[in-house]
Amino acid sequence: MAKSYGAGYTETISLAADIAATGKQGNDLLKATKETTRLAVLGEVDRQDAMKATLALQTAFKQNNEQLAESINFLNAVENQTSTSLADLIEAIPK
Repeated sequence: MAKSYGAGYTETISLAADIAATGKQGNDLLKATKETTRLAVLGEVDRQDAMKATLALQTAFKQNNEQLAESINFLNAVENQTSTSLADLIEAIPK
């Protein structure tokens, strides 16, 4: 997973540990780690900020991992079609 997104191995393990601390396990943990890493890479933001955003999306909107992936795709499309950066959206989501 780390290699496919160009993320550091230790950063990915650390992120997975942080997500596991929120109660995710098994495939949910792997998918949440994958989507958080993808969001961090797409938005060029810190993985901790991306984690806060993905957890907020899942909690506030009761999204499963597939819906989370769709939301990240949507956020990326918004960034590509507007002057809003993904970093700005990531910062706003938990708020």
